Amino acid sequence: MASCKVASEDDAEKIDNIIIGKGLPKLKQLKGFAGIERYFCKEHFDYRIIVTFDSLPNFKSYMESHEKEMEEKFVEAAKLSTTSSMEFQNFVSDKYGSYGGGTAYDCLSDDFTAY
Repeated sequence: MASCKVASEDDAEKIDNIIIGKGLPKLKQLKGFAGIERYFCKEHFDYRIIVTFDSLPNFKSYMESHEKEMEEKFVEAAKLSTTSSMEFQNFVSDKYGSYGGGTAYDCLSDDFTAY
């Protein structure tokens, strides 16, 4: 995940053009690439972009051999943030919800204020 603050929605869209517009075609060619999720808070101008892979081995392969190609795009995009930088974190994720039902869905609380 890459995150930063931007000064405007226009800057967020410019980051989209750099990372998604230029990076997505290359990422789609990689084994195990699962997608990009983009989040933007229009109140606080927080920008987050998440690149996901279907397995840890495919993510490791990306980090070892293709990450440099995307790094250039993130460096370019970071110039549009209010601090001229982005924070990066790697996560392992689990999804819980109604998709597919079952045990994962059953464990969810109905109290959504808890999240």
